[in-house]
Amino acid sequence: MKKFQYLRPASVDEACALKARHGSAAQFIAGGTDLLLEWRSGAVDFDYCIDLTYISELRFIHVSGEKIAIGPLTTLAEIANATRRGPIVDCLSRAASRMCTPQLRTTATIGGNICHASPCSDMAALLTCVDAITTVQSEAGSRTIPMGEFFTGVNETAVGSEELLTGISIPVPAARTEAAFGRATRVTTDLAQASAAVRLSTEDHATVSAARIVIGACAPVPVSSRAAGELLVGLKLADPDRATIELAADRAEWETSPISDIRCSDDYRREVSKVLVRRAIDEAVGRLNAVPAVA
Repeated sequence: MKKFQYLRPASVDEACALKARHGSAAQFIAGGTDLLLEWRSGAVDFDYCIDLTYISELRFIHVSGEKIAIGPLTTLAEIANATRRGPIVDCLSRAASRMCTPQLRTTATIGGNICHASPCSDMAALLTCVDAITTVQSEAGSRTIPMGEFFTGVNETAVGSEELLTGISIPVPAARTEAAFGRATRVTTDLAQASAAVRLSTEDHATVSAARIVIGACAPVPVSSRAAGELLVGLKLADPDRATIELAADRAEWETSPISDIRCSDDYRREVSKVLVRRAIDEAVGRLNAVPAVA
């Protein structure tokens, strides 16, 4: 097995300097749950491994009245345990608690999950749905990338070769908002065959004022259906019209054009993605109808 040189920066600036120095011969590593498997199989090769796990400034969850900030080194286990911190964080927590195994969740990071850019990434669909914005940094400076523009293909992102993901920011909506996420798998801990994330807002506490629907694991990148979300605007919360919900699910699936792969067929993805969207809408409506929890 080929060896690599292990590098352990203590700050973001030092990590960026090391990447600039070694270029494509170096790889950043966080939890390593994907990268090390690919290295062992020979799918990727590098001479320098830049370990980010000792950079404490990249590991946090901060919630304010205007935004939610999450560090890329925050583990899935930490997100799963971050309950009662608002509807969006609670949804992220519920989603993280269903990913992989308890052991892997203590190692896998949210940054690694999205930077690996697997089509079946659960966090990719959900973060896209809640309009997350990422911040990346290199020696040349920092910039932001909206999550809707973050993924460019299978295992491909808009992050530059010398850039490091340093933060994920989610705006807190002014209107009351709930989000829901669902996934279909062969077994509980398996990668998703299809997933769906829904975000609903209400200004009058009676009807939906804004909606977002994103389907994941069915195409190379998460697919957001603006038209499907617009169909839900005006939906009554107390007595939601089933035909409207069904039409929104059909529209979201139609815009996705699911693929076939080793896990399942495109036909299966078409049917199950519609079911997941319907269930996520129902869950979000139910949460909007419930009395808000006191933190």
